Amino acid sequence: MDEEQIEESLKDIRLIKDVLGMDINHFERHKDFAMKGLMKFGDSFAYRLGILLKSADLKNSVIILNIWKNECTQHDLLYRIHQAKKEAEKNETLNS
Repeated sequence: MDEEQIEESLKDIRLIKDVLGMDINHFERHKDFAMKGLMKFGDSFAYRLGILLKSADLKNSVIILNIWKNECTQHDLLYRIHQAKKEAEKNETLNS
C-alpha cells in the first residue's frame, strides 16, 4: 500500500467509528448479518433495503446502517438467532 491508499483506508475507518461508533470488524459483521436478516425476515421494503446494503459501497453502507439503525439492528439480531438455532439443531443431530 502506498501513502494515499493508507490515508484512504484510515478515512474509511474514521467514518465508521465517527458515525456508527464501531470498529471495522464489527461493522463488517453487522452489515453482513443485517443484510441477510433484512432479506430473510423483512417485509418488501426491508428486503429491498437488504439488497441495497448488499451492493452498497462503504460510505453508502454507513449511511444505510445509520439512517435505518433500528431496522438493521433488529434484523441483525434476528439473523444471529436464526444462525444460533441452526447451529443448535446441527449439534443436537450430531449428538443423538
